[in-house]
Amino acid sequence: MMSEALVATVSATLLLPEETMTLMQWTGGAIVLLACLLGS
Repeated sequence: MMSEALVATVSATLLLPEETMTLMQWTGGAIVLLACLLGS
């Protein structure tokens, strides 16, 4: 689960460079990844 989210984030960053992620979006992403780690 975590690997898919990470790949999606990296892919989106590479494919959509003009769509820069805000600090809140990065924070939200980090919380989701952390939840995946703790939940597994």
